[in-house]
Amino acid sequence: MKFVDIIVDNSDLKESKLLQAANKAYNKPDTGITIQNKGAYNVIKDCANITLKYLPHYIFGSYVNPFSTLKGKFKKPDIEEFVKCSRDDCALGQLLTIILNKYNSENKIPQTQVVQEEKHLESDSTDPYGLYGYGDAEIEVQPTINKMSDVDTLCLAFSV
Repeated sequence: MKFVDIIVDNSDLKESKLLQAANKAYNKPDTGITIQNKGAYNVIKDCANITLKYLPHYIFGSYVNPFSTLKGKFKKPDIEEFVKCSRDDCALGQLLTIILNKYNSENKIPQTQVVQEEKHLESDSTDPYGLYGYGDAEIEVQPTINKMSDVDTLCLAFSV
């Protein structure tokens, strides 16, 4: 996936080079070695699988300023593909959450804006507690969520 490749390829960490080796080990665990115990085959394959899934999380987390470092490196179709795949893939969903949380915390984006609205129940009543003893006005708090889509937020974060 191009979005993940861009995150990994732009890192200076030596671990960022593990992605190609992990892909090779996952597809053919016995490359370059002789496996004497069949269980080792599965261990190598599982370790490679975990590396493929979670190395991007580690790499993104290691960036000091990920949004300025990766600014302009993505294209909108790459972001759309990533967000779409993140709905079905647990690891990609976690990476999306990490990226969005980091962006929202750095930019102090409010998650929910609360609006208070007064509703008058008994405006003609002379009883200060109204017909049922609750007073003249009831304050109802209705959460209003002003939220951009994940694609739009990532486009804004990475200046796409």
